[in-house]
Amino acid sequence: MIIRSDTSKTFHWIQWSSVAVTVVLTVFAIFICHRQFRVEREEVREYAQLKMTMAKEHIEEYLLNIGTILRFISVHDEVVAMTPDAHDYIEAIYTDTYEQHVLSEIYVIKRDFDGTHRPFMTFEHGDEEHTVEEIHDLESEKYEYETQVEQIRCFAQNPALEAQISSPGKLCVSKTGVVYSVPVRSQGELVGIVAGMIPEENISEILETVDCHEMVLMVNERGDSYVCDDMDEQTRAWFQTQLRAQGVKEFFNGHRELFEVGKYQVTVTEVDILDGQEWYLTFLHDEAAHLQANGFPGILSRYSTATMVFLLGITMSLLCRIWLYRVQQEKIRLEIKAQAAEKLQRLNNQLKKEITERKKTEKKLIQAAEEWKLTFDSISDLISIQSKDFKFLNVNKAFAEAFEMKPEEAVGKTCCELVHGTKEPWPACPHKMTLDTKKPERVEFFESHLGLYLEVSVSPIFSEDGEFVASVHIAKNITERKKVEEKQTKLLEKVENINRELNDFASIVSHDLKAPLRGIKTLANWILSDCADKLGDEANEQMNLLLERVELMYNLIEGVLQYSRVGKTEGKRVQVNINDFVPELIKMVVPPKNITVTIEDELPVLECEEIHIMQIFQNLLSNAIKYMDKPQGRIQVGCVEQDGFWKFSIADNGPGIEEKHFERIFKIFQALSTSPDFEGTGVGLTVVKKLVELYHGRIWLESKVGEGSTFFFTLPKQEIDVYKPIGR
Repeated sequence: MIIRSDTSKTFHWIQWSSVAVTVVLTVFAIFICHRQFRVEREEVREYAQLKMTMAKEHIEEYLLNIGTILRFISVHDEVVAMTPDAHDYIEAIYTDTYEQHVLSEIYVIKRDFDGTHRPFMTFEHGDEEHTVEEIHDLESEKYEYETQVEQIRCFAQNPALEAQISSPGKLCVSKTGVVYSVPVRSQGELVGIVAGMIPEENISEILETVDCHEMVLMVNERGDSYVCDDMDEQTRAWFQTQLRAQGVKEFFNGHRELFEVGKYQVTVTEVDILDGQEWYLTFLHDEAAHLQANGFPGILSRYSTATMVFLLGITMSLLCRIWLYRVQQEKIRLEIKAQAAEKLQRLNNQLKKEITERKKTEKKLIQAAEEWKLTFDSISDLISIQSKDFKFLNVNKAFAEAFEMKPEEAVGKTCCELVHGTKEPWPACPHKMTLDTKKPERVEFFESHLGLYLEVSVSPIFSEDGEFVASVHIAKNITERKKVEEKQTKLLEKVENINRELNDFASIVSHDLKAPLRGIKTLANWILSDCADKLGDEANEQMNLLLERVELMYNLIEGVLQYSRVGKTEGKRVQVNINDFVPELIKMVVPPKNITVTIEDELPVLECEEIHIMQIFQNLLSNAIKYMDKPQGRIQVGCVEQDGFWKFSIADNGPGIEEKHFERIFKIFQALSTSPDFEGTGVGLTVVKKLVELYHGRIWLESKVGEGSTFFFTLPKQEIDVYKPIGR
């Protein structure tokens, strides 16, 4: 069965409206009873009010359970069979409360009223169970009164009725009782009938639920009677005898006054139940005499009985609504419980995940701490952490071993007493400087207390608030380094002295060797000019050869002197426009007419010493001119930008150089030509290589024999510091 899902607000409205209707109807019933049962004496009125108040309390409790069932039915446009869960719920109500005497069987009639009907629920009474089949079987039996189905159809044809009770009849095999029905409406439209059957033995118990315990006998004028179970056999036999002998009407008309039957005080009243017949209710109670003497007609009058039946039908509808509300609330409770369980499971899974992540983090932290400790102790430098008051907070293994103690023994001691053997910090203490500047400090000193050279670097440690709390000290034993530095210093001084002596030697040699050569050259020129006609051709040739060799020797000495001076002197750097510089240089070298020198690319502007650039280009151009063997020689000067450098090239179509000589030609005195006509000294390319490397560039050669050679060299685009001359 599908139950509509209403909002919480709607259910609250249904609940309170049901309570309000119940209260209004109860007040209305009390008001009617009060008007009908009002007597002249205040005492009787108070007693009646007390009885009706007690009836109201019982009715409310009774209706609360009955309405649970009818409420379930009344909210559906079409009445259908109940689900097992709903059936179990109603059966629990039926089993646990005294309404089991009332809810014998309830049937639902569909709106078309075609005679078909469905069991809403059935319950067992004694050894019998009443089902739909038994109701259908009733149509084949003959009764004095209409069958249940016909009665119910008849009731349904009068939608104005809010409730209906049938005449007594046979309900099923060996059962007698009455049929009652309540119309079911949806938005004011009749959609079905709820019909129930009340067996004979339950009549008195129904009336007891409304505080009518005085009534023990109910008889209509046809003689149909319902006798309370707790009447003793003697009284029951007397009534049955009188009813058979006198007839019902005569018997009750003859006993309007108080009379005694056995131990009971008896009085009689008439009640009109809605079937139009008169019913007689007989009271047997010790208090009946008191009521009769004061003119009280009995608590159950014809109007009070009608009111009770009316309230019974209405409250069944109300209780059905309350039941639906409880079912819906149970669904909501289960949904909330399921959502809470799901949320709890989700939170539990999240918590498990967080715990797992936390354990992993803790494991990583422990591992990191262990790794940090291993790293801390494995460093060979002396590492310590000092507080603001110069006390050691932690030291590594190397530090402790240096002072022949355990790391924990150093904790708490001050640096000045442990390292320096003093009570106060020494003036150049780096920790003290860091305290003042809040910046890292570094010092080198010789610690006489330890007999070691130490390099100590100190870095501050700050708290989250930026407050200085400690510092990290890293002390390196640089004794060996200091010894090496001292040796290097001595070696450098020695090298400087040697270089100085070499410079002096080169100058002396250059001067001392050039002077005789100049004298030889001058003397040879005099001889040729004065005695050329007296000398023979062979002598003149020999004298010219002598002059050539003197010139070669002079150039060689000048080249050696030039090579020795590269990097030894520091000149002024200027902006040199190579585009203007190279053409002038070409004019200086004076290439022969058969050799053409061209500039292929735009040349850059360099910041350098002009003499260095001049020597590089002059040597390379002169070298290309000297070796040219072609009738029409071509020399090309080019430049391109490459990886932050200027890449220069000087190409010729000369004889070319074998690859095996590529490295050799850059070595001093390594001239490749052995021809006596060749004037090279083997120093020029060596000077070029040294100058290029002075500017952090490099030089190399590409060549093919017979096709020519190309010399490449690079110079940085940005200004750099060249090697400082040694000894300056």
